[in-house]
Amino acid sequence: MGAADRRVPAAEVVNHFERANIYHSVIGSGPAQRSGRRRGPRRRTGLLDERDVKRAVGTYVPPACHGEAAEALTTDHLVALVGARGLGKQTGAIALLHEKTPKPLLRLSPASTPDDLARHAYRKGRGYLVADQAEDGRYPDFDWHRVRDAVRGAGAFLVVTRREPIGADVEKLTAIAWARPPLEAVVRAHLDGTGAGELHAALPPDATMTEAAGAAARVAAGVSVGEAVRGLERSAADVVRGWFDAGPGRQDVLEVTAAAFGAELSAAELAARREALGRHVPDDGREAAGPVARLVTAEGVFADPRYAGLVLAELRARQPGAFWPAVSAWLTEILETSGADVSIAFGLAGLSKVDADAVGRTYLEPWSAGRLGWAGQTTAAFAVWAMALDGRSRSAALQAVRGWASGSTAQRQTAALALSGELGAQFPAEAVQELRELLTGSDESAPDALGALFATLTAEGDGGELVVDLLTELGDDDARTRSTVAVLTARSAKDDELAISTLLGTRPDLAAAAGKLAAPLLADARLRGEGLHAAIAAGRHLKPADSAEFERAAAGPGPVRARPRPPAADGSGAEFAESPGDSGAGGAGGHPGDGPGRPEPGYPVTDRTRLKPRSGLSLRRARRLPEPGPDEVLVFHTGTGCRTDPGGRGRRRLVRRAGEITVVDRAAGRLVPVVVAIASAGPVPFRLVAGFSCTVTDPALVAASRVTDAGRRIRAHLSDDHRLGELGRDRRPSELDGVRRDVVARVRAFLLLRPLAIPGVEAKLTSLDLFAPKHPTENEHD
Repeated sequence: MGAADRRVPAAEVVNHFERANIYHSVIGSGPAQRSGRRRGPRRRTGLLDERDVKRAVGTYVPPACHGEAAEALTTDHLVALVGARGLGKQTGAIALLHEKTPKPLLRLSPASTPDDLARHAYRKGRGYLVADQAEDGRYPDFDWHRVRDAVRGAGAFLVVTRREPIGADVEKLTAIAWARPPLEAVVRAHLDGTGAGELHAALPPDATMTEAAGAAARVAAGVSVGEAVRGLERSAADVVRGWFDAGPGRQDVLEVTAAAFGAELSAAELAARREALGRHVPDDGREAAGPVARLVTAEGVFADPRYAGLVLAELRARQPGAFWPAVSAWLTEILETSGADVSIAFGLAGLSKVDADAVGRTYLEPWSAGRLGWAGQTTAAFAVWAMALDGRSRSAALQAVRGWASGSTAQRQTAALALSGELGAQFPAEAVQELRELLTGSDESAPDALGALFATLTAEGDGGELVVDLLTELGDDDARTRSTVAVLTARSAKDDELAISTLLGTRPDLAAAAGKLAAPLLADARLRGEGLHAAIAAGRHLKPADSAEFERAAAGPGPVRARPRPPAADGSGAEFAESPGDSGAGGAGGHPGDGPGRPEPGYPVTDRTRLKPRSGLSLRRARRLPEPGPDEVLVFHTGTGCRTDPGGRGRRRLVRRAGEITVVDRAAGRLVPVVVAIASAGPVPFRLVAGFSCTVTDPALVAASRVTDAGRRIRAHLSDDHRLGELGRDRRPSELDGVRRDVVARVRAFLLLRPLAIPGVEAKLTSLDLFAPKHPTENEHD
């Protein structure tokens, strides 16, 4: 992520974590592998999906305590299900609520306190669930009394699931010690046929509901019973426990510790970190008791991705007290010298599952408070995002961030960042509410975080409307203006499209609200560029009627010098009418493109000509058209979009309507070279030279999307991998071959995980090489 003192925008931090999480899922390393890449919205609060309810109820086996819980829910409208993880408490809660009401069920935040629950606006006949309530202290009986009265008075039903017991002095809340139903019945509920009996016999007698259901699902998918049972996490735990029981030596322990905090690193980076860890951990001279099987591969990563968290649990239980201060000093050194680190964050997330208090006290609290600068704050945000990927630590992550939001200035900055990514995707309503409070408190980082959260939610396809609602409710002040600019200019990491355009594509009913947000920007000369750009994108997916709503709202109560027209019927984009002398977004015509002002001829656009307002015959205008080369084509910008030159009479009709003409190079396989600087140990960087074979597939789309410089877009895309530019930071020209190997491998992996997308252009990587830094006195001709 860069140097420790370099603060970067929230969206950049979010995108970096997303790419790292994809990397973990693809190569199968690190704790993220268990969660993998999710399909569908990640939201953990709000309406429960009807399919999830049917699935839970359809396989539910009532335990012996079900009747007691149902009676308490009928009488008090409130009940708590208490017990260890894996007993089926959440499934039981859904089944209990489903018995009481046919209406949709709602999930409330796991960080909800009794005070939050007492103040919630419940609706008659609705069922509410707080799953895995955060353990943040024992609350007195009076607090739960208020909750019961609020729920019962509204005629609603509330079930709370917890791992920690309710205080003994609490009488107004019935707490049921939840128990797992008979294992055989659970297996048969999930698996039909003879396989159920075989699986039941093979499962450990103390298998959890999660283990039984997961194994049954694998058998139903065609996996053998033996393989399904071996896939249980406890099988991997037996391997790791046996490894530690065998008496590993000091170097073995250093190796697995470095791997646990280095899932995203190359073999060379892991070796360097292992050596650095050895300088901090006291040498006790301990050698391996005998031959010890390796838990990690030759590349330094765990042979089984499940080992990472299990190794951390064993290390926490077995290593002496002096070991952990040494680990803390080692991690601190990494952040101070290399900046924010996702791999360390995933390691801390794994450690938090066995000792959340120590992780919070030693790392997250001081780092969130700015003790290690922006690098520590960013890594703290990474850590809570990684914690949110696992149900065992999700509520603790949300609880920690809520605490930061009311802490010091640095902690509020960290909280704003943390709310803009994975945690915000899972708890969008909570994230928006916390950011509202930060905006009210004039926190400088909140607008940037709100824009990043908006991009996160629209890419997720769920919750973006909450941000729009918040902006429409804020007072007319500087915080709202900066937040509006951040939201309307936020871009999706998936396709680089403005997030407001993505949202309106699925929620055209928000066109008027979005127009009201754009109105102040269009009316303010300082902000008109952002307003025009957002309005162009917003109109791209709207139907004429919705576009008219947007236009009326964007016009505002007073005169507006630039306002959107209805989008083109063919979806090719919208153009804007401008008042005389208004340059709009900056540069000729106010069109957002690859750079400010009118671009110089390049590739794929070799020329752009703006026509004067038409007068006289179209033939006169036709004579002033640019002359295309053998492999070039003219594209006409008309009031209804961009059209490729049809020739003949069709050309005359287009000339009559065109306001601008773009010349597009459509030669097949045009070579576009790109040079990217890679930091070195000296004053001059290495030079990465990449060649891309480019072919225009849609000239009209190229013109409409303002793709004037493909090389610049490719360079910007590669630069999004921020670790790429740092791979040679501590390496000299004599190490060129090693740097080249690492850089080339990373570029190819990055393009595989995040393919290059240029509207209307097909680009393929054809060559890749790295050159040693030139001496500072040499002339550069790049």
